[in-house]
This record gives sequence, C-alpha cells and structure tokens, in this order.
Amino acid sequence: MNSPGDPREKRPAALVTGCSTGIGYETALLLARNGWRVFATLRDLKKSGPLRAASAGSSLEILPMDVDQPGSVRRAVAEVLRKAGAIDLLVNNAGWGAFGSLEEFTDEEIRAQYETNVFGLMRVTKEVLPSMRARRSGRILHIGSLAGRMTFTGIALYCSTKHAVEALTEGLRTELRPFNVQVAVVEPGNIKTPFKANRRKAKAFLSGRSAYQGVLQKVLEFGNRTSPWTPGPQAVAQKVLEILQTPRMAVRYPVGLDAVLFPAIRWCLPMTLYDLLMERLYGRFLKGHRPPVQEPTQGPAASGRTALVTGANSGYGLEIAKLLVQRGYRVYATYRDKARSLELFALARSAPTLHPLPMDVTRRASVQGALRTVSRKEGRLDVLVNNAGSVTAGFLEDLSDGELNGQFDVNVFGTLRVTRAAVPLMRVTGGGRILNLGSISGRVVFPGIGAYAASKFALRSLTEGMRMELRPFGIEVGEIAPGTFATKVVANTRMAAKMRDRKSAYAPFRAQVEGLVEKEFRKAAPASIVAGLAGSLLELPRWRVRPVILAGTDAKVMAFLKERLPDAWFEWLFRLAFPWSRFPR
Repeated sequence: MNSPGDPREKRPAALVTGCSTGIGYETALLLARNGWRVFATLRDLKKSGPLRAASAGSSLEILPMDVDQPGSVRRAVAEVLRKAGAIDLLVNNAGWGAFGSLEEFTDEEIRAQYETNVFGLMRVTKEVLPSMRARRSGRILHIGSLAGRMTFTGIALYCSTKHAVEALTEGLRTELRPFNVQVAVVEPGNIKTPFKANRRKAKAFLSGRSAYQGVLQKVLEFGNRTSPWTPGPQAVAQKVLEILQTPRMAVRYPVGLDAVLFPAIRWCLPMTLYDLLMERLYGRFLKGHRPPVQEPTQGPAASGRTALVTGANSGYGLEIAKLLVQRGYRVYATYRDKARSLELFALARSAPTLHPLPMDVTRRASVQGALRTVSRKEGRLDVLVNNAGSVTAGFLEDLSDGELNGQFDVNVFGTLRVTRAAVPLMRVTGGGRILNLGSISGRVVFPGIGAYAASKFALRSLTEGMRMELRPFGIEVGEIAPGTFATKVVANTRMAAKMRDRKSAYAPFRAQVEGLVEKEFRKAAPASIVAGLAGSLLELPRWRVRPVILAGTDAKVMAFLKERLPDAWFEWLFRLAFPWSRFPR
C-alpha cells in the first residue's frame, strides 16, 4: 500500500491513536507529510495545541478518542469512515506504563493498565475491522515494545500487557489473513519520549512505604537515565513509513539497538543461564536495599508443610493436590462450584490432610477470606500453585469487551490477586515457592483462542517479574507450560456468543479449528503427568535453576520451533496446519 505520488489522487486514510506526544505525534505528522490523510486521536483535546500547530496546512485532522470508552471509540471511527469512506491503516499507539512491584499494585491499578494497553487496543481494532474486511484490504500496526519480548523489574505489569499485545498480533495475523488484512507489531526499545516521565507510579511506591522502596527507587533512577545514542520517536515513525512500502508486513519490527540486541542475547543463552544473568542484574539494585524478611512465628507454623492449590476441583489442580497430599503436605484445594467438585470432596473424605476451600479468584473478598482461613489454621504457606484458569473460545474480532475482559480476569488478574494475598503469609516462614500453570499457548497462538493465548503470554511475563521481585524474600517462582493433556478444558471452554453465529465472517473457519482441537485431545496424555512434573519442581533443592518446565512432546516441539525458526518460516508451517489462514489469491 504505497502512498500515491500524485497529490490529485485520493489519499489513503490512516487512523493513529495516542497522538498528544511521542511516537503517536511523530507518526501522525510523518504520514501526513508523505501523502496520507491522517486522523490523529487524543483523549484530551486540551493537549492538541502542539500537534495542531505542527500540522498546519497538512491533511492531518485531530479527533477526540478515549480508547478506554467504547462510546468514544465508536464515535471516532464512525467519524473517520464518514469523512474518508475507508480506513487503510490503523496505528494502535495509545498506551501508558505503570511502575511499581507486582505484589503491591491494587486491583484497580492493574485493571487500568490493561484497560488501555490491551482492551483499548482491541476495542479500536474491532471497530475498524468490519470496513477493512468488506474492502478486503487494510493494515494494522500495533506499537508494542521491547517489553513485549522481555520482562524488567519495576515495569513488570506494563511488560505483561505488551506480551499480551504480541499474542494479539500473532492471533490477528492468522485470523485476518483470509481477508487480506495485514497485522504487525513495532517494538521500540529505549526511546526519548515523555513516556517515562508519564509513568503512573503505584500508590504503595508513592507513599514511600513499599517493601521494595529502595530497590524501586534505584530501578527508576536507572531507567530514567537516557543514553546519548538512544533514538527519538522519529525513528519509530520512520520505521512505520518504511513498513508501509513493503507488499507484505513481517510479524515484528524492532526499533533501536537494544530492541535488536537484547532478544538476540536471550535467544542465544540457555534458559537457566539467562535466568542467572537476570538474577545478577537485579542483584545490583538490591545492594543496600534488600527487603526485610519476617522471622517465622510460633504456633501452627512450627511444623509441617502447607500448600494452597487453586482450581483444584478437576484436571491439573486436582492431580497436583493429590500428589502433594501423598508427599506429606497439608493441602488447601480451592474450588468455585461445589456441585462440580464432587471428586475433590470424595478424595478429602479419605485424606485428612486435604481441605477443600471455596474461592473465586475473580473476587477480592473471596481470595482474602480463603487466605485468612489458611493463615488462621496453619500460620504459614510454603507452596502456592496458581492453577485456576479458563478458556474462552472465539475469533478475536467476534469477542465482546466483556468476554475478553473475563478471560483476563481469571487467568491474569486472578493469579495476581491470589499471589498478592499469599506472599505476606509466605514471608512468615522466610520463603516459599509459587508455581504458575501456564500453557504452550503462552508461546504459540492458535486461531480461535487468541484471547486465551494473550492471557497466557501475559502470565508468562508476570511469572518472570514475580521471580525477580520475590527472590530477595526467599520466595521462588516458576512455571509449567503444558501442551495437550486429558483434562476437562474442552468441556469447560466458554464459547463466545458469536462463536456459533452463522452470520459471523469467521463461521467457515470455525469447524476446521474445532476439528483440529478435537483430534489433538483424543490422543492426549493424562493430567497426572503434569502433576508429577509439578511435584518434582517443588521438591528441587535449588528450584531456581528450572524457571520453566515445558510439559508434553507437543509443547516442547512447538516452543522449540517458535523460538528457533524465523517468524516467516514458523508462519509457513502454521499455514500447513491451518490452510484457510492464507492470503487470497
């Protein structure tokens, strides 16, 4: 989609979000100067003065849009379509960064970060897509970040949102290819913009009473130092213009030396060696600022080992609970629906150290009540297994805001909610271990479950962030990423409302996706294998040398191919499995 050389030709239209400063500002201006009719959106028009002055006499028009508000998005997109007739390019740039420790963010702070960076991005994309599909033409560029490929302490919450954006990019590429709509992500590294100055700091850090205060202050000061060779936002805008000159967009485009070099270093290093490097780098910030560790209390904490397993009514959670009971743990196994937990209660009747515990991870009061029960009865917590999760099936464009939000509320916000409530209790005994149940979908995005994959990409990033932040407290964090195993995941999958809608543009592809899923689960191995790996992981004397365990041959093969093959080669293999996901001839 080259911009026309003859100014008399109809100019292609571009919609760019978040244009008050930085990357959005420079991208909108550069596109307008190179033959595009640009609609630049801002949440607050009071900040439009500099852009208005710089774009005087050009084809750039400024519109109000708050990506957090569905009505605002609908009105802005409708206005662009009314004036331009079509949207040829969408640049999803609106976003911001949160700063603080994962343990100390509030539910409201976590949700606000995701509302803009993930849900807002998809809100705008879904509003634009029908017109692009109807024309069988269009390009979508997400402004991601190096933080979508790596996780850094202090900004781990922000990193998790950008990991989710990476997954959404890959999912949309597969699902939209039959409609000739191209999708890619631009990954800037350290860029000279107001982004760092505009970070929203966690209330706990601003109060000066954070358990991580000294460490976070050093991290903040280090991050705010900008190297003299760091590019400005013009470099990202120029990259966008270069991308638009190519007939087919690649998956991702790094901008800046660090955005190229850091992922390459990670790719070259074995996982355990990379993890050790991150531990050493984080250790530099800990000098003189090591968080205090509480001494063990007397009473119930004096003996025995206690574990909390979420989502233990079936599948991995139930099998892990069984194994831990056999290994001498007092296990608190949580469930949400007693009527669907008959096997758990039957097991508890014959195992006196297994205690079913009601908990809904999407409700703060429920989580806190469950942890108070464990604290009152045991006085300690040695192991937390974050297994509770759900799968929402549906093509990304078809998912409602509520369905997308619900997927993250369980798999991401729920995991954070439980972990934040459990960590203080783990400090009572000077340490503990946290195991997060991830998925191969946290590394590879399959069509029809893109929202699930985005939540697991985010969880993978959060696991890395927790691992760095909690080590000084003696709390180790790791992940098991299973492939296909025999659980109730298919039976319990939440189907999006439009998944069965014959009028959906994706209806012709649904049966093919479902057929492949059913074929895979027919040959699935038992969930007890994953439980065995979890038990081994929890018993290792130095668990940190195994930050991630890939469970199942399919998970190991898919992860190896994804990590080692160029994106273009991996996508080619993917199209062999999903033949409909090809560009039309």
